[in-house]
Amino acid sequence: MNKKTQMIIDDLENLAHDASSLVEATANVAEAKVEEARERVAAGINKVEEFFSAARSKTMGGSHSSNAILHDNLYPVLAVGVIAGALIGTLLTARGACRHN
Repeated sequence: MNKKTQMIIDDLENLAHDASSLVEATANVAEAKVEEARERVAAGINKVEEFFSAARSKTMGGSHSSNAILHDNLYPVLAVGVIAGALIGTLLTARGACRHN
């Protein structure tokens, strides 16, 4: 994860924590508008938590599946890398030989 993404995640986590603290701090206030605002904030916090949970699951699921594919097919992946490297090396060597002639 890059630095900017981590900063955004940290800011959103701080915002969620602050909103939760606000909801807890206003628990004793019984005015209708305050209760309505608390409910909206609580619903927003739940949505953000669900979003992060889903995003984290998708990210981890993708990395786990990529890791599983690599481990299940290690030798074919290595073979493709070696062949690609050999092909590129051959083409670059041939290209260099053509320039010198």
